[in-house]
Formats: sequence, structure tokens, C-alpha cells
Amino acid sequence: CGACHTEALANLRRSVHAKAGEKLESGMGTLLDCGKCHGQDMHQMKATDDILSPVYLDHQVATCGACHERYLKTYQKSIHGMGLMRSGLL
Repeated sequence: CGACHTEALANLRRSVHAKAGEKLESGMGTLLDCGKCHGQDMHQMKATDDILSPVYLDHQVATCGACHERYLKTYQKSIHGMGLMRSGLL
């Protein structure tokens, strides 16, 4: 992905996800695979502003929560999570 999306790759390398990918034998994490959040089928990948994209604003809670389960539960119990999930606030 980074061959064409150089700015996105640079941002990923500076982010907390820089070492969130597969672990090496040494235990050090690798760069998180783009497909983990954006979907594995690169031929069917949606733009981030497409309502069907897994990283579209309305889907980010579920997409991120798939890996960050502890934070998902905390978020869902927060005033913001309740507003989003129960009241449909977007």
C-alpha cells in the first residue's frame, strides 16, 4: 500500500500502530498491516469517506474495538459512547 500511499505510510510509521502488527521472534512488533483496519480485499477497498468503508467515521468504534476490546467497553459506557450507540448521534 505504501508504494502509492506514501503520506499514509509515513503517518502510520509515526503512530501508535507502528509496532502493532505481527510480532517478530524477538517479541518486537511490526508495522500494522493496512488491511487490518481498511479491509483485506484491496480490490474492493472503500475510500475512508465512503459510508461502506470500515474506517468511515460511523464505523470506527466497531473497527477499532475489534482489537481494542478493553477500550471499546469503556467507550460504550461513557457519555459519548452512550450518545452514539443508544441515541444515534453521529
